[in-house]
Amino acid sequence: MARTGSTKEEIKTYIISEFGYDLSRNCDEIRPDYHHVETCQKTVPEAITAFIEGTDFEDVIRTAVSLGGDCDTLTCIAGGMAEAFYGVPAEIAEEGRKRLPDDMRTVLDAFQENRHYTKVYRTDWKAEPMPEKHDTFTLERHFSSEELQRLKAGHIPEEMEDKWFWYMENMRLYAHRSWTGICIFIVDISPDTNKHMVTVNREPEQYSCESTEEDCQTLNMLLDYWTKAQYDYYSEWLGETYNTLVKSGQIKPPREVIKETLENEMIDGLDYQGIKALMFAEGGAMGCPGEIRLFSLEDDKVYLRKNNFAYGNFEMDRFVEHFKPMQTLDYEMFGNLVHIEDGWQFIDLGVGNQILMTDELYEEFKKSIENKRPPEIYQMFEDEILRIIQNM
Repeated sequence: MARTGSTKEEIKTYIISEFGYDLSRNCDEIRPDYHHVETCQKTVPEAITAFIEGTDFEDVIRTAVSLGGDCDTLTCIAGGMAEAFYGVPAEIAEEGRKRLPDDMRTVLDAFQENRHYTKVYRTDWKAEPMPEKHDTFTLERHFSSEELQRLKAGHIPEEMEDKWFWYMENMRLYAHRSWTGICIFIVDISPDTNKHMVTVNREPEQYSCESTEEDCQTLNMLLDYWTKAQYDYYSEWLGETYNTLVKSGQIKPPREVIKETLENEMIDGLDYQGIKALMFAEGGAMGCPGEIRLFSLEDDKVYLRKNNFAYGNFEMDRFVEHFKPMQTLDYEMFGNLVHIEDGWQFIDLGVGNQILMTDELYEEFKKSIENKRPPEIYQMFEDEILRIIQNM
């Protein structure tokens, strides 16, 4: 549980309910009468309490030692929990390693190399400190237990396109550029609140961004990649490159999509010139009978408006009075087209579902539906139409 993101309170509650240990006393109450006892019943609860009360890895160790009793055993138990929860600070790990004899170092290295759960440390890669010129902001984000475990494991770059080295110490995530070791972000993760304090590099020669909003977007994008079951550094690199090109104006980002209900009050004021596609289902159609979906491009934004005229929620006849392509559309049973307005295309999805779209949109859309049957098109048409209009 300590490795997978559970809070200390969750760990404590589970131990009490599952194993029946008495964890009601705090360390101040334990110390006065505590003495050397070799039984687990008189050692494990005290070690768990030291872990619960400690504020970081070192504090857990010091708290456990301060209790006395079977001190070496107690501190090993508390320290094992603290390592899983916080990680071991690099300076403590390095100092501890120096004090081991050569044969024990060999055993330790073999264990680290072959164990299932591997953890990256500060000393595993070049890692420069955060410069004095920096800023802070709050990131609101929920991390699942699995996502926290992946962040705690850290990452060592493997290829040239692999641009980031990250590791965690005491629930603090450090993110460094792989080529230079420059520290860009430090995130103090707080699973209990889902509000995390972020320190960001503001040294212009090291990191050019000056916008907290952009920093938040960048960090969220990175965390999306870093918390996946399999980190895809190449896709992350492409995403970061894309954002850089958008920021510099070399490419245009996809248009914003706005989804809303198609209300009767909108009919007289709709931008009918901006309509790019219309899906409508007859009253007896399979799927959603009476449904209408309107795809429009207005003020450089994409609108998807929906309603259902079969339920009396939308006045379809009044809408048709304003929209000429629907006035002149004529088709027979089974979707055989008789007539359609110039500049428009007709697609029969079968069982009473049809699409109208502009020639411009159809030229791209037909590539997506090539060799697809009407039921397959029905499943994907909305997302595909939105994608095309976003990038027109």
